Amino acid sequence: MYSTSVYFYIPRETIVMMSGNSIRRYQTVYAKTLKLHKGVDNRLQFQLINQDQKPINVTGKELSFRIISDDGTKLLFSKMLTNVVALNGIVQLDTIDTDLIDIKSQHCHYSIEISDTTTDFAVFVDHNSGARGGLQIVDSVMPNFTPSNLINVPNHQLPTPTGPAVTYYSSIFSAREGFNVTAQIYFDNYSGTMQVQGSTVADVDWYEIGNVTTYIEQMDCATVNITGFHPYMRVKFVSTGGDATQIYTR
Repeated sequence: MYSTSVYFYIPRETIVMMSGNSIRRYQTVYAKTLKLHKGVDNRLQFQLINQDQKPINVTGKELSFRIISDDGTKLLFSKMLTNVVALNGIVQLDTIDTDLIDIKSQHCHYSIEISDTTTDFAVFVDHNSGARGGLQIVDSVMPNFTPSNLINVPNHQLPTPTGPAVTYYSSIFSAREGFNVTAQIYFDNYSGTMQVQGSTVADVDWYEIGNVTTYIEQMDCATVNITGFHPYMRVKFVSTGGDATQIYTR
């Protein structure tokens, strides 16, 4: 029998203001990379200290928190910090799950600005008096969203009511890591067969995957689950009427 320890705590980061009576310069040396987790609420605390490493009283002051893209060109998020113990310089960032829903998981930066209604100062959150610290937005608690890939069906001849069946193929698509791919195929009054094919070399030596499926005047989309690792895949259509318009895979 064994046990696993888990922890719940509020991360607190010490940040520095260029104030105080010390004749020495004090600065952050080892700044942690902070993390915000998508899909849940987050809470981070910061404590402001001066050059004497003493807490700064932030009573009556406003502190704003910003998330900036890694290349420094976009403001991704901003929010005012809440005073927790103002006398000791402890402030807090609270985010809810919807705050980060439109921000992709990425490495970025954060900055904090302090204002006393007349002046605005940068707070040093990184080494060498840096005003930008490291921050990661991560998919850790909840699974990350996997977007679908649009697979085109190249232009092709359509069958005529009295003519023979027409054979055509979708564009080639590759499997993601893993052994399961789902394909959603959209039809427009389609009659004929559909067969998924695979290959280990692009565009040659195709083999059949699964069974042939027959449709008669199919208007709705159809879903196909492809099991097994196939480096390259395509969908073969043998049509006597209608059309296959597009495919989404993931």
